[in-house]
Amino acid sequence: VFSFAVPAAGAYFDKAGFLSLMCIVVMFVISGLKLKTDEFYDALKSVTGCIFGLISILILTPLIGVGLSSLVHLEPIEFQQGFSLYFCTPCAISASIIYSTQAGGNSALSLLLTVAASLLGIFSTPLLLSTITSFGSVSFPVVDMIIKLLLAVLLPLLVGKALQECPLGDHAVRRACGRHGKALGYVSNAFLVMIPWMKISAAASRGDLARVSLGDVGAASVWFCVVHAAFLAFNLLACNLIGMDDMAKRTVVMTASTKTLPLSLTVLGLLPPGMVDAGLAALPCVLAQFIQTLADSFLATAWNSRHPLGRPGPVHPDP
Repeated sequence: VFSFAVPAAGAYFDKAGFLSLMCIVVMFVISGLKLKTDEFYDALKSVTGCIFGLISILILTPLIGVGLSSLVHLEPIEFQQGFSLYFCTPCAISASIIYSTQAGGNSALSLLLTVAASLLGIFSTPLLLSTITSFGSVSFPVVDMIIKLLLAVLLPLLVGKALQECPLGDHAVRRACGRHGKALGYVSNAFLVMIPWMKISAAASRGDLARVSLGDVGAASVWFCVVHAAFLAFNLLACNLIGMDDMAKRTVVMTASTKTLPLSLTVLGLLPPGMVDAGLAALPCVLAQFIQTLADSFLATAWNSRHPLGRPGPVHPDP
């Protein structure tokens, strides 16, 4: 809303390209500081959940999302491009763990899927964008994007994790992160919000938002609900056909059906100038994240309320 009302401020900061990069780096350093890997070995016992979850997150849901989106025509074209980008990203970084726990799933398995998919997504997202999506007559810079994501996402994540594991002062950094975890989350969210604020403000200052009507936003909202429902239905059906145990099934469904806003905005911020209107393309990504948060929070709570499993416990080995 602020981007629409006062676009000059965001557009001014958007011209200084390093600010978007700074926001990205800070977000992923904080993700590294908060990253917990102690439960990975327990989660690895659910081989089926790990394998299918990663395949669904990195390959199947992107194919479903982009494939379904090719059947409709959204206006403006940047909405189509924004959704295609969003569908090609891995699962939500922290929200998917919360949804899985709320649904009665296993947080350790969800954490493993989230971390593994986020790291592999650095490579899979550019490859998917170059093969199953269209950005007009411009070819997608796969190698350049992978290098940029390694430097802007993986390196800050590793730095944050290294700081967390630093033994100095009896693991002072880890203890500080534990005490101020909520504050770190607020800081990370603030930097996340700044990226679409700058991009949308820049689009508004150029007059590009005049091409967007409330009807366009409404159509995009309805379409994302359809695609997200397809993700949930597909993952639930596949887990049932595979014969996955109930706890792992809830974890995979709630994790593999989500997509991540930070990586979507990171890719948009790193695209070559002129390849796509990043401000307009960011709108459906932000809209999708908002709808996903509301829908999955309700669904996870309702699932565990109607069919409770009790407290999530350790992952049981596959037979």
